[in-house]
Amino acid sequence: MPDMETKKPTVAPAEQPKTSHAVHGAEPKLPDEKEVNWNAFITLTVPADPYPVRQLVPQKHEPGIGTFRVQEFNPSHHDDQPDSSIAKQLPQQPTISASHAKAREQAWAAYLHAAQTTQAKQAPMAQEMNHLRHAERDPSLKAMGFKMNEGYKGSLQDLTERQALPVRGGLQLGTLFNASGGLVLSKTDNNAIATAAKNGEQGAGTIDESALGTAKSDEDLDAALAEVAATKAGLAEATNALDAMRKDMRAADLEDQADEVRREIDSLQSGFEGGVNAIEKGLGALSALASLAESGAAGLPGLAAGIAFQILHSADLHDVRAARKKLGAIESELANVKSAALRNRLSAHTASVSRALAQSDNATAKLRSTLSSRRAAYNKSAQSDAASAGPDSAGQKKVAAIIAAIPLVEHVIGRLLGVAAVGRDVRPAYTSEAGRGYNMALQRGMEQAMELPIAIGEMEHCHVAAAEQVDVWRTRLQQLNQIRNKIEGVHPGDKGAV
Repeated sequence: MPDMETKKPTVAPAEQPKTSHAVHGAEPKLPDEKEVNWNAFITLTVPADPYPVRQLVPQKHEPGIGTFRVQEFNPSHHDDQPDSSIAKQLPQQPTISASHAKAREQAWAAYLHAAQTTQAKQAPMAQEMNHLRHAERDPSLKAMGFKMNEGYKGSLQDLTERQALPVRGGLQLGTLFNASGGLVLSKTDNNAIATAAKNGEQGAGTIDESALGTAKSDEDLDAALAEVAATKAGLAEATNALDAMRKDMRAADLEDQADEVRREIDSLQSGFEGGVNAIEKGLGALSALASLAESGAAGLPGLAAGIAFQILHSADLHDVRAARKKLGAIESELANVKSAALRNRLSAHTASVSRALAQSDNATAKLRSTLSSRRAAYNKSAQSDAASAGPDSAGQKKVAAIIAAIPLVEHVIGRLLGVAAVGRDVRPAYTSEAGRGYNMALQRGMEQAMELPIAIGEMEHCHVAAAEQVDVWRTRLQQLNQIRNKIEGVHPGDKGAV
């Protein structure tokens, strides 16, 4: 997608409200309360590199009410004339009613919520995009057997296409496909594939052994995904434990406790609430991954391994890391609580969370190991299939590269699925109230308000571009699997048969 010019909202400055002496039942007209929809300014835009995490939340959390004097109306007074000393003191401040001021505050709060919601979505997108654009910064690639020359800089897609398969000296993955995405097969290649397939049907050579190896690795992947899916129950229990912790941190629920304990609760409560919220957010992210694993283990056609790679990458996103950090901080504070009863009560809840995170970590580690072993199985299968593909070395190389390419293409799909998922539904819910608050910020020239539609447009561009790339790489995977199935036969419960 070509770069597009970033557009910022251009809202005509509001006229300054004219000085108005309030009369009972009358209010000055405030032009900054006109509703402005930020969605009208959104344009899908290619984000800069590195991905920019924009500041979207105004630092001064106030809707500019200080520009106005809130009317203190005493219904027993019938003098409609304002105090002359106040009128002289505040010549530019129209008077608004308390209910009007409250409505402005509510509009501002609605806008702030939209800005905060969008702000929180930028960090995960930045991590996903920076790893996608800069493969050299992704530590997970080495564990998956990716090779890169010293000083290499480039995207994951570029690095993947440069991989020699199945080992150094083999064909590069990118040479397997033409510019339109079609698998390049010469007459020699087709003859080699046919020979390997014939040998496989007759049980000749090492085809049976290689097919068993890749089939077993696919079954192991199913089992590893099922283990990740099984963490959902523990994560739900941990979320319930957090709710119980919140209740225990409310002094009103512990009226029978001694004053010393209540003071400890009061001192802990303010700091714990933010930590508990962060942990809950991380648990929610892991629960979503467990649900994703359920879809992969259920045999989503052609995407089981891609989903597995997506889970691996997403398990280390910002929300999950923050949850672990906050849990550690809370556990450290609990160790210093003097009341043994309170300490034990709260520690039981954190222990539930800790168990859930440990279970998730173990399942993720097993998934990582399984994917690594699976690639090794496919490399071994590639060499075995090539040896049964006839005497032509060029044909043998093509067969070997096709089989070995499958896990690498799945890896790219997984990373792209992660980007697409993070960029999905990034627009905050719009309401008329939030639109009025947004205009208040625009009329005061707040840069954060101007950045809101830009940030949304950047994330939506990444979602659309990644989804388009998923289709490209999935088409590649379909073609590779078709050749593998010709040679090795369709695996029982095959997830690769798209």
